[in-house]
Amino acid sequence: MGYDRSWFAGCVTSGDVARAVLTTREGDDTAILRSDGRMWSDVQLGSDEPLRCLHLTWSQRGAKDGFKTKQTIDLGETPRVEVANDPESADAVLIHGTEAVTRTDESGVAEVHPAGEGEVEDLLRRAAARNLPMLVANPDLVTVSGEELVAMPGSLARKYVEDFGAPRERVHLLGKPSPIIYTLACEKFGIPKGERMVAVGDSLEHDIKGARQFGIDSVFISAGIHGRQLHGPDGLGDLDAEALRSLCFEALGEGSMPTIVSKHFE
Repeated sequence: MGYDRSWFAGCVTSGDVARAVLTTREGDDTAILRSDGRMWSDVQLGSDEPLRCLHLTWSQRGAKDGFKTKQTIDLGETPRVEVANDPESADAVLIHGTEAVTRTDESGVAEVHPAGEGEVEDLLRRAAARNLPMLVANPDLVTVSGEELVAMPGSLARKYVEDFGAPRERVHLLGKPSPIIYTLACEKFGIPKGERMVAVGDSLEHDIKGARQFGIDSVFISAGIHGRQLHGPDGLGDLDAEALRSLCFEALGEGSMPTIVSKHFE
């Protein structure tokens, strides 16, 4: 995109948060421990005991990024995690994607198997019946893929609570809008919270709400996932200010708006 590399200290993704959560040990003084005590107890963070996870992930969408539809999963970076083939044998649900489930074969090799919407919903329903805690490694509801909006893992987390009755407090978001990802980024790069800090994004419910909950300024990119709602059917028109106020009220609450609104990130 033409940005100077010297402007970047690095990055922290929701995947980094998931890795940190699943490798934290008792006695560690980390942002993960300080930010979410309920998650610590729900999945026994800090324990050396195995954590058996029902793992939902990507298949076809991943293939567009160079992954095979059926691929071997390397769990070496998270030695505590073991794959559970069904909700009944799982300790928790771990979500990276929406269209496949990881299963182990008779020899113990973990592989990704595509799963249709009905199969995924059945797994979630059975997991909710057991009140299994859920770790959501990417809480976005949708993302832009070409001209389409594609469902993201956050949509499964919402369904887990709203459609299947899982307790909301058992769902742990490992990315925006949870403060956990901002806290980890500040800790990693030695940045005091709030010091000349701004969050930029196109999701009111994640980027802007996350900034608000963390107590920092925000820049909302209006032509992103909300483009057709705010700029007309083709996403090319002027900003509809009333539509923006309505969306902000729905996502952020009364009287809450982004600090700055820009149609594009440029």
